[in-house]
Order: sequence, then structure tokens, then C-alpha cells
Amino acid sequence: MASLPTFYDPKRIGRLFYPDSQRIAENAESAKLSAASEDTIKVLLIIVDMQIDFCHEDGALYVPGAIDDIRRLIEFTYRNAERISHITCSLDSHLPLQIFHQAWWVNPDGMHPEPYTILQAEDIQEGKWTPLLEPEWSVQYVKKLETSGPRTVAAARHQRTRRGLRRAPRRPAARCPPFRRATAIRWN
Repeated sequence: MASLPTFYDPKRIGRLFYPDSQRIAENAESAKLSAASEDTIKVLLIIVDMQIDFCHEDGALYVPGAIDDIRRLIEFTYRNAERISHITCSLDSHLPLQIFHQAWWVNPDGMHPEPYTILQAEDIQEGKWTPLLEPEWSVQYVKKLETSGPRTVAAARHQRTRRGLRRAPRRPAARCPPFRRATAIRWN
């Protein structure tokens, strides 16, 4: 695409809104891109962990700089739309009980940590926190995180990280990205 579509507004990145499907369809039609099925070289764009909790400033696990990353990704996608055959998005998902959940850990009184408590190897060695599952592995995991960079385990509320923002729209999210190459618009 020679230019960004008319419906794209970088000022809206980081805000929750319903996409204007009609304008998206009209822009896709006027872009006159060939069907991705006709590409002789197939190019897959993989977008990793693009859920609201990581990308929105009010998200439970917001990553600083995510807004600018999203803007760059959107603009890259539009600038390279004629070369991208398919786009796949992954979502970070977790089992109900994992090392960074409150229920994994207890203190000497049998209480779980408060949400977002930082669990450090030193605290575990001193008995401040004890893993309920896989104790040897848990201690090694926390130590490895600390020695491989400025990272720690923070106890998270499982239900919040699964539900995302409480004020998020309650209808199915638009497919990622808001543009798909096709002769006729198809959202499969």
C-alpha cells in the first residue's frame, strides 16, 4: 500500500474502541491488492502476545513502550501489506496454577502473597515464601530469573490476568489485524 488507510488514526492507539468495519472494508477494496492466495512467495507475519493486558496502560501486565510498538507494527503491516500473505496472532495463556500465581506460594502462616508481591530467591531461602508445588524447581526458577537480568517473579491474581480490563468492550474482538488481503473481503 502506498499510504496508510484513511480509517487509521495513530492517536487512537492505546484506547479501546470498536473498529469501523465498513470503512475498513472500503479501504481494503480500494487498495486493489491481489489475493494472498496468488502470492508466489508466502510471507507470514506472526504477532506475539498482543492482548489488552500487555498493550493497554490500564492492563494488568502492561509493558512500557507497548503503545509505540503497536503503532510501528500497524504501520509496518500497512506499508508491507502487498507482501504479507497471512497474519497470525498468538495470545499468552496460562494454566490455572503456575509459579507466578498467588496460590503457588505460602508464608509460614499458610497465607498466600498479596497480588504483585515480588518473590525473591533470598526470601524463599529464608522461609518467607514456600512453593506448594515443585519446590526444588521453583527455587531454581526464581534464582535463574534473578541472575539472567533484572527480572523477578511477582504473584499475580489469576482471574484478573485472564479477564483483561474490566471496562473492555464485551463483544468479540475484531480479528487481528484490522486488514486482510483478499480479492473479496474474507475474515476467516
